[in-house]
Amino acid sequence: MLELSPMPVDCPDADLELLQADARSAAWLVLVAPLPVAQKKALLKAAADGGRPVLLIDPQLEAEADLATQLALEAPPMLVACSELLAAEAGEQTWFLYNDRRWNGTVPPDALLPHWPNLRLEGTELRPARRLDVVLSTLLQQVDADCSQPGLLWLPAKQASQVLAGAGVFLERLATIWLEGAAAKDGLDAELVDRLVASCHRLERDGLKHQLWRLDGQRLVERELLLVSQQREGLQVRVEELERELSAQGAEQSRQREMLLMSVQELQGQLSVQTAQKTEQSQQREVLQARMAELQGQYTALSMERDQLLQSREALQNQVHEQQERFDRINFELNGILALID
Repeated sequence: MLELSPMPVDCPDADLELLQADARSAAWLVLVAPLPVAQKKALLKAAADGGRPVLLIDPQLEAEADLATQLALEAPPMLVACSELLAAEAGEQTWFLYNDRRWNGTVPPDALLPHWPNLRLEGTELRPARRLDVVLSTLLQQVDADCSQPGLLWLPAKQASQVLAGAGVFLERLATIWLEGAAAKDGLDAELVDRLVASCHRLERDGLKHQLWRLDGQRLVERELLLVSQQREGLQVRVEELERELSAQGAEQSRQREMLLMSVQELQGQLSVQTAQKTEQSQQREVLQARMAELQGQYTALSMERDQLLQSREALQNQVHEQQERFDRINFELNGILALID
């Protein structure tokens, strides 16, 4: 029967010394299980000696009571252990349960059973997964760690692609990244290598069982300077664009101001003409009012004269009427005398 060997292999003493030196220079440590015994002891000892906070992330911690008890006995005072499943994005992932719990994880049976005939799948379950940056932002606060200071990450190489894809801004705060074991036959996938190179990490040691990626501070500074230079150039271009826009707006505003000034002058001319016309009309109205007053006086005088003539005519009519009566009376008397003569 083929013996199962899922546990990681201890690294040589020289690598352990380098690992301890990196741990002592880091402000905080993040360890993703499973860890080889020698590496775990070296890291915990270096952390305890330097008073460094340690975050142990083990998705099977809750299910392994003996491991939790061992950690409680061996752990430095500033260790925080949590049972978290890390992934590139938050969500749910299938967790495979095997007859050997050391193999429990996200690796499906078809990737394991051809190599380990005595391994059997006993069940599956959905487990919540979170990004590394979300977990770190919470746990580092619990131990009062300075997130701006460089840290150390120990990580199984097979989990590197998923875990580092969810590291976010913390990727550039990891001064050293130790990858344990082989990620695949052909090594790390190209996307992960590109991500590490883009975050200014360089491969310092490439062993059979371990890889050490170290943050290149000089490259990081050069990249920041390049970004600042690009931002400055972009801002300069934007300033020039704004100056051209401002100049164009100034020319347009000058043109509009000139047009408005011409319109104001034209309106002032029209207003002057209308004012002169109004003055002339006012003078004409005064003349007409004077003429109307004169005619009104003449009309009043004529009305009085007419009334006098009407009175005279009435008096003459009365005289005519009296004369007519007198004539009629005389004529009547004359006719009486003539009648007597006859």
